[in-house]
Amino acid sequence: MNRRHGVLGLIDLIAVTPRADAADMRHQIVAALKRNAQVEADSISVNVAGDRVTLHGKVHARHERGVAERAAWSAAGVRSVDARIEVV
Repeated sequence: MNRRHGVLGLIDLIAVTPRADAADMRHQIVAALKRNAQVEADSISVNVAGDRVTLHGKVHARHERGVAERAAWSAAGVRSVDARIEVV
């Protein structure tokens, strides 16, 4: 047995995260928007390409834009959010 002096154990903390499917990410974001009463979900379109999300639409208040952005960031696998949402 080849044993190194001073090494008592080894702990592997590496975790492999599966890639999220674009359709699944879009579904998660749209569902989060619909659950939130602060934003009109039908006025925001969600496009997903890989791990990038683009939001388009119009909202009535600045905080609604923030709600939509947070909904996008909450989906598993999202690495960037481009919020092209107009406040009217």
